[in-house]
Amino acid sequence: PEIGVPVKCAEGVSKKVEKFIKVDKRCICTELTGANIYAPDGTYVTVNVHVPSERL
Repeated sequence: PEIGVPVKCAEGVSKKVEKFIKVDKRCICTELTGANIYAPDGTYVTVNVHVPSERL
């Protein structure tokens, strides 16, 4: 990989978008609860999101 060039392309939309538009469930491939964010030197930080079950 070259600096500044993504290894993978990723797209994501927050559930908060549903306040503004109706999202067809067929458009949702998967729901994410976290991600690894990589720096060019290979180090990374892991971000996890906890969603209380009553909000699902």
